[in-house]
Amino acid sequence: MSASHTLNLKKALIILSFFIGALLLAPAASAANCGGSVACSCGDSLNESRTLNASDNLTGCTGNGLNIIVTNVVLDCDGYPISGDNTGTNIGISIGTGLGNFTVRNCTITNFSGASERGIHAISRGVIEYNTITNCTYGIVADQGATSFSGTVRGNTISGGGSSGAGIYIASVNPTNITENTIYSNYNGLYISYYDTVNKIWRNNIYNNTNKNAFVSSATYMPFELSFNNEGNYWGHTCPSVFTAGTDSNAATVNDSYPYDIFNGWLTGSPADCVVPSATITAPSSGTTLPRTNYSITGTASDNVGIANVYVIITGSGTYTASYNGSTNAWSYTWDTSTEADGFYNITINASDAKGNYNDTSTATNIEIDKTPIISGVAAVSITSSGATITWTTDENANSTVDYGTTTALGSTSSNPSYVTSHSISLSSLSASTLYHYNVTSCDQTGNCQTEGTYNFTTSSIPAPACTAVGQAFLLFLRHSLHLPEIARCLRSALKPYLSSKVSSNGCSRDSSRSITLPQLWQTR
Repeated sequence: MSASHTLNLKKALIILSFFIGALLLAPAASAANCGGSVACSCGDSLNESRTLNASDNLTGCTGNGLNIIVTNVVLDCDGYPISGDNTGTNIGISIGTGLGNFTVRNCTITNFSGASERGIHAISRGVIEYNTITNCTYGIVADQGATSFSGTVRGNTISGGGSSGAGIYIASVNPTNITENTIYSNYNGLYISYYDTVNKIWRNNIYNNTNKNAFVSSATYMPFELSFNNEGNYWGHTCPSVFTAGTDSNAATVNDSYPYDIFNGWLTGSPADCVVPSATITAPSSGTTLPRTNYSITGTASDNVGIANVYVIITGSGTYTASYNGSTNAWSYTWDTSTEADGFYNITINASDAKGNYNDTSTATNIEIDKTPIISGVAAVSITSSGATITWTTDENANSTVDYGTTTALGSTSSNPSYVTSHSISLSSLSASTLYHYNVTSCDQTGNCQTEGTYNFTTSSIPAPACTAVGQAFLLFLRHSLHLPEIARCLRSALKPYLSSKVSSNGCSRDSSRSITLPQLWQTR
């Protein structure tokens, strides 16, 4: 017998067992009816809509819990339990063939874990919603009988199914909506035996089921898409493998093309996105030396759904948010390096999208900050008629240079190559009574230079020597090219002691002690 024949036979046996079970478990003519104001007990047939309350007794049932036998009925369990004894082939709630417009909601169904026991078994058209089903071999069976189930299975939580069965078993060729159910810790999560192409499976949380999260029984229905209208299901995984066909499902052709990577992801508008943003650093490149300034770090970043944030991570400095232009994919951050210590830094870019995917592989390394020296306290001191000393300080070891001259074009230079923080350069051979312009420059050991100025100072005049003789005045004229007023001053100073007189009583005598000779006029003393 071929493999396909064997598979079809197994499928037929499963369906047959469900059908025979439904017939065998149909209520006998003597079974009690309940509904409306009549409380229900195990095995009763519901023939009128009812909301359960404390008067209903549907726990520890040794057969079916309840049987729905009429159309247009609503069973609202309001959280009250329906439980079995984990033996036989019983059903928590059985909805018979050919019924329509039923609703089963808010039921807590447990302990129907026999060989083919089911929490809810429906072969009609209706809605199964917001039920909690645990420890049942099959949680919900949407079956094919004389008339297949059609309708909606939504908002149910199904878990703990044991070593066989499935959370939701679909054997219907009529349109069925399977949505917003949570199915976990069963043998199979979703088992598809018969299927109509207009059926819709989307927005379910299906994860951590023992065999497969999704199982399609026949290659006839493959390839099979586990999504609807570009919305899939959550399979218990985050990026990068949100859904893996052949692992989460039983075949590579059973796929969810639009999976979510968050539980109830549809409530957060968070479909799976495993594409990591791309990011680059344009400037600076690795090994760049940055000056003391506001430096613009730049680059690009892009993503399939859009960049949410670009962070600039600078080791030893901090994490900063860059500005991002979505139309050009360009980002930038202005780094104030003047506040940083000299040394080496690494720059890493973290570009993230709305899903939290991020790229931090773009890195510029060995970025050196080597700031220019800060010059302060510039002064001209010890000024004479022929020289001056220029002093200043720097915040790091640096050499010393003074450029100076009698115009702002400067033109002369004096320097000291020693690397110090206290600087002093002496200027000599200057002209007296002259305005000099100057600036100062200091360069650190890596060649960062800072110049301050221009400044200025005026040299002092040459002081006139003491004049004690006419000869000395003449020599001064020759040596110093003094102007005539200076010569006159010098002569008056030299002759004054000899030109003073002492008048006698008759008004004409002179003091002989003040007589002067020619040699005395020329002597230099």
